Amino acid sequence: MANSGIVPAIIAGNTVVFKPSEYTSLTQKMLADLLFQTGLPEGILNVIIGGGEVGSFLIDQPIDLVWFTGSTKVGQEIYAKCGRKFVKSLLEMGGSSPAVVFSDADLNSTMDNLFWARFLNCGQVCTAVKRLFVERKVYKKTVQLFIKRLKKVKVGSPQDESTEIGPLVSQKQLQVLEIQVGDAVSKGAKMEIGGRRPKDKKLAKGNYFEPTVITNIKPNMKVLSEEVFGPVLPIIPFETEEEVIGLANKTEYGLSAEIYTTDLKKGERVAKRIQAGTVAVNTDNFFKPECPFGGFKKSGMGKEYGEIGMKEFTQVKVLAVVKNK
Repeated sequence: MANSGIVPAIIAGNTVVFKPSEYTSLTQKMLADLLFQTGLPEGILNVIIGGGEVGSFLIDQPIDLVWFTGSTKVGQEIYAKCGRKFVKSLLEMGGSSPAVVFSDADLNSTMDNLFWARFLNCGQVCTAVKRLFVERKVYKKTVQLFIKRLKKVKVGSPQDESTEIGPLVSQKQLQVLEIQVGDAVSKGAKMEIGGRRPKDKKLAKGNYFEPTVITNIKPNMKVLSEEVFGPVLPIIPFETEEEVIGLANKTEYGLSAEIYTTDLKKGERVAKRIQAGTVAVNTDNFFKPECPFGGFKKSGMGKEYGEIGMKEFTQVKVLAVVKNK
């Protein structure tokens, strides 16, 4: 993800100061070391390790642009600072991506896509499906298929190659997730599977949470109104195409969305009306280097990738020269 900002910025002719997340400093240092091994001239890329206070300090310096990936809350603070400095900011922030499953969808391939779309990286992906809307005709069957799939999932150490669900990034994130799930249960949600830390004593010291499916969802629950960054999936039934478009758009986020149907005209029709930067039909997490990526609403500002993403790191200058007669 860091390369989404570092590489195009350098190619466009800029120098870069890079502050990784304090939760992923080691892997990001490894990335920087690899870039240095390519023969990158000294001073082009500068890596500074630290917490949020370091990032805040850097933004206060005489800079030309800020590129940020992270939470919407922090992104809004950065945007406010940049506004006062009149400095451009590119923000890739939170998401609460919907997936819509129509009754004519191929459920076998759909379920495989949706499993990874929600639970990849323990659900800690900005574009992960965080709200699943299923046409009522196939709602019960879809819930049952998810339960069957999750019963076979192995939760464990990422050093074990058979592990499918590893730990959350921090204890703080685990606690946030437990609050969100607890809020749903207290307001009448039904826990179909999961919903707690694993019983395995070997995992007691880690930030583990069982893959979870919740039903009987109400609009006032945190699992709908907030970004859920972990292996928890609320599943909500719908009746009509018009209804599900309204449900999908009822969020302050607009990063990505997925639609599953064998009627491609319907898929395209619904995709055009969903408020999200990327909408995929019959596939999950569509990323291509030539396709601009970025969200609507509070999911972000500006684009990454492709020609549009490259131009974000440039300024346009017109040079007019009068030829001597």
